[in-house]
Amino acid sequence: MDRMADVAELTASTPVPLAGGETLGGLGQVRDLIAVGRIGTPIIDITWGGGVTSARKAAALAEAFAKPIAFHDCSGPVTLTVSTHLAMATPNVAEQEITRAFYYGWYHECLDRLPPIDRGRIRAPEGNGLGVKLHPDLLLRNDVVTRTSAS
Repeated sequence: MDRMADVAELTASTPVPLAGGETLGGLGQVRDLIAVGRIGTPIIDITWGGGVTSARKAAALAEAFAKPIAFHDCSGPVTLTVSTHLAMATPNVAEQEITRAFYYGWYHECLDRLPPIDRGRIRAPEGNGLGVKLHPDLLLRNDVVTRTSAS
């Protein structure tokens, strides 16, 4: 993804629209992915790509190029939850990716609930804020590492 000329060569070699870009960050890279790399659907990870505001801008940029966008899931259940909320509020979202092994595995150990999936469709959990809370026992586990930053 960091060699746009190679991405362009790959996209030119197939009639199938390709998706990619989840490891990129910054609007310049997203623009290059679309304009130079000719990617069919840019994928954004809101955690790696600069947060919710950056992801919204990337979606608007993709829309300006008449492209859909997809949100990536590999950064944990909070990221998935935030991405799902954002996907539901963004008109040109093609999909909200999930990592099934994580979703059906360890994600449940971190939050009290996850965005529900019904017949292949994900939606935001109901409730205040994001609709989720950290699992009550999460911070008591021996395998959890916490960091506190100075104000």
